[in-house]
Amino acid sequence: MVDEKEDKKTDMDVLVGEERKIKVAGKVLTVKEVGLGNQTKIFKILAEVLGEIGRKYPQMELDKTSFGNIILPIEVAGEKLPPLLSLILDEDEEWLKENLKLKEEVEVISKFLEVNDLPFLISEIKRVIEKVKISSAVVKKLTIN
Repeated sequence: MVDEKEDKKTDMDVLVGEERKIKVAGKVLTVKEVGLGNQTKIFKILAEVLGEIGRKYPQMELDKTSFGNIILPIEVAGEKLPPLLSLILDEDEEWLKENLKLKEEVEVISKFLEVNDLPFLISEIKRVIEKVKISSAVVKKLTIN
């Protein structure tokens, strides 16, 4: 695995933001800040995964310490993980399925959370989860009446 981060900052670095690199099967992939184009898709998948963690492990707090054990989100994510990693790395999902190993998955997710400001990301996902819970409750109430 390669974590290449140059010490020199250019004007483009300021515009693009931080990124981390990882080498997979001889190919250097980049983990970047979430852009507007993928933001909704990534947040939706992460909200589903965190919601599932909340259902499976109700005693777990969904805060920044929840990701201390990064294997738990990977285990719970299951089939949602390849599309999530594809969005994070901007790489073909099938290629990732064939080439990305567990250690590299953990590394990608760790770098993603680091680059994208974990406390902010978790608070945004919690907000989405709460909206989903509220709208589900409203729909349920409307259909019962």
